Amino acid sequence: MYYINVINADGKKIKVEVTEEIYKVFEDSRSRAEKERKECRFHRIDGDVDLCSGPTLEDIVAIREKMKAIHTVLETCTPLQHERFLLYFLYGFGYKEIGEITGCNTAAAHKTVQHVLKRIKKFLE
Repeated sequence: MYYINVINADGKKIKVEVTEEIYKVFEDSRSRAEKERKECRFHRIDGDVDLCSGPTLEDIVAIREKMKAIHTVLETCTPLQHERFLLYFLYGFGYKEIGEITGCNTAAAHKTVQHVLKRIKKFLE
């Protein structure tokens, strides 16, 4: 079992049981925030503007959930769908370039990428 301390809506500190994954995210975020606080003491302007703000714990958890969804959907895709999706979103190729790389026309590349994206969005709902 893993526990973290959080502040509830009433401002009281409470102990909450969480999964190992959430615990690791929380600890990583806490460690990173502590390190940034130490480093940021030297990067403030007039003592009140913090230039070292990073993603919040909520942002990190949301990103991890989206990455899991993408990974889950990509595991169910054909190798060609997987390749075209990654070429578009990961490597930044356009539909025309993807068509040339994978041996299809621009419309087919577009349709494949959009189909995978639609499946990911549906999975996230």
